[in-house]
Amino acid sequence: MNTTPLTADDRVEITELFGHYAWAADTGDLDGYVATFTDDGVFDGIMGYYDGPDRLRQLAAQVHAGPRSRGIQHWVNNSVFKGNHDRCVVRSMAFAPRRIENEHTIVFVGYYIDTCRRVDGSWLFEIRRFRPWVGEVLDGGRPWET
Repeated sequence: MNTTPLTADDRVEITELFGHYAWAADTGDLDGYVATFTDDGVFDGIMGYYDGPDRLRQLAAQVHAGPRSRGIQHWVNNSVFKGNHDRCVVRSMAFAPRRIENEHTIVFVGYYIDTCRRVDGSWLFEIRRFRPWVGEVLDGGRPWET
């Protein structure tokens, strides 16, 4: 097991991974979206459970083509990191505003619990979980791996 602590550079690279994910998801870049995950990567969220490149590509296509997706932006911040130089869990707050013409709405408010892994020198999502901002998290729960 690697005991090398997570560095500031690791945190920056993981934060940039979040940006790559958001840009790919919100602009319909299916290849870019899949590339943010490990080969055995998983997305587990309100739309279901998707594992592996083919299922992740299917999810990205569904998200981009969905009726609530036009004009959406994924925003992730207030991240807390726990792990080492090879693998870590990141808990982040998230919301998604949407703008179509002059209409502005919030599509979702929630949080991510991401298990990120370094693969060939790059940080990728091993598991990306999205949960709505309800329940135990509001009552003082600290969901690291739910």
